[in-house]
Amino acid sequence: ISPYYLFFGLCAFFRLLTMGNDLTVGEDIGPQVLSTTQWIEEKSVAPNFVVSPDTSDLSLDKKNWISRPPLASLIALPGMLLGLSLGNAVQCSLMVLSLIGGVGWLFLSGYLGFSPWQRIFISILLASAFGSTTLSLGTASVITAALFPWAIVWGIKISKAILISTSTSRSFVQLFTFYLVLGSIAWVKLSSLLTVAGIGTIPF
Repeated sequence: ISPYYLFFGLCAFFRLLTMGNDLTVGEDIGPQVLSTTQWIEEKSVAPNFVVSPDTSDLSLDKKNWISRPPLASLIALPGMLLGLSLGNAVQCSLMVLSLIGGVGWLFLSGYLGFSPWQRIFISILLASAFGSTTLSLGTASVITAALFPWAIVWGIKISKAILISTSTSRSFVQLFTFYLVLGSIAWVKLSSLLTVAGIGTIPF
């Protein structure tokens, strides 16, 4: 049994079980999701600029930059540009991110030499949460979670490449790019920098 086929099949099954359930959006990320809707409706200048009443004159609106990492406001954007409603757009993005993360963990388990039965067990565990995780957008850490296993794989590959490389400049470029990408997680969620900090030690 292919762990990947099993994972995709179970994801589809558990998603069908949760069809019709409402989507929930966390209080912290709510204004950023709203800003995307406002931009689509041409009320805002860009995602992450939220339109709200001016407290000094309620007959006027003001556009404020949300002082949080801006990539969270883009979660719903791909689906909404395709004409989906806000709820469906967010759910589609959550499904894609969950699939990317799940496939990443399965790839990493194969890369580390896990047995086929261990990988099948992992695929079942990953797929079992698929239905619930695609119905709740609590924080932007859903993006970090999707990229986390792929970052581990990249770190391991860089570590092996440095060991066999005879070019110092090439190793430096690889490390610089690796840490630049890890640091860019700050545009997603600042607290996620603590999560990926451990990955930064892999090349050493």
